[in-house]
Amino acid sequence: MGLSLARLRSFVAVADEGQFRRAAERLGLSQPALSAQIRELEAYLGVALFSRTTRNVRLSAAGELFLARIRKVLADLDGAVLELRDQACLRSGLVSVAATPSLASRLLPGVLLAFGSRHPGVRVRVFELDARVILSSLAAGEADLALAPRPPRTAVEIGFEPLARDPFVGLVAAGHPLAGRGEASLAELVRHPVVTTVEETSIRETLARACLEAGLALEVAHALTQHHTIVELVALDLGVAILPTLSLPDRLERVTPLRISGPPVEREVGLLRRRGEAVSAAAAAFAAIVRESAGALAARRLPGQADAPAAGAEAGS
Repeated sequence: MGLSLARLRSFVAVADEGQFRRAAERLGLSQPALSAQIRELEAYLGVALFSRTTRNVRLSAAGELFLARIRKVLADLDGAVLELRDQACLRSGLVSVAATPSLASRLLPGVLLAFGSRHPGVRVRVFELDARVILSSLAAGEADLALAPRPPRTAVEIGFEPLARDPFVGLVAAGHPLAGRGEASLAELVRHPVVTTVEETSIRETLARACLEAGLALEVAHALTQHHTIVELVALDLGVAILPTLSLPDRLERVTPLRISGPPVEREVGLLRRRGEAVSAAAAAFAAIVRESAGALAARRLPGQADAPAAGAEAGS
């Protein structure tokens, strides 16, 4: 015996109806079964909850006190059940999404629009973070999902679902000797001072790894955090840049993009989540729309080069 939910609801029904017959009809129970539940509850509590007469039943003083508390408990329980059902049916809820800047700008606006149209009752909270911070945000439970490059193998607690590859391209000033070529090798680009992102960003790490594998020295002239600042320095011929396609603005002025010949310099981007944990219905629905939208990025071409091959599809910064 114990404080089962059925016994508690039976107690409230008898208190409301003032007799066992109507309470039994309300609950869909036989009158003997209902009477047995009340006796078991009283035995467990060690007090009489009702004063019984031949015509009706009245709450005892202990029953009055117990009823006030139990009504609140049952109301809280019913509210919690309704809230979870609403979330499961995507009538309410919250999903927190972290994204690197290039993915946030290229992919998230369309995803947010589509998600809001399909699930207007669910709130979405977006954090624009660099790739390293995204990993700690996921691990700490601050974000349900993330859009970012593939994490390092040491991040064993983070699961990665690949969505696309994002090829790197060279950027040179309009008057640079390489500007009229349309493409250049990585070796040709890094012979010049390089303007790139700061250390511990996925862009810098991908570039450094590509140079190491090719046996090339990487001379960094300027290390910055903002992509548009990198482009501006390249426009002034203060160096060349090697950036992911999706980090480039839609319009490039005073700079020329170059496809990189030879072994590809690229990074894989996708959906990140905590490994081994079930995501909420809202997060699963958001991820589904991300997958639907990711393919559209694959058709993006290099700014100013209509004949450029399709870019990978997603990025992060």
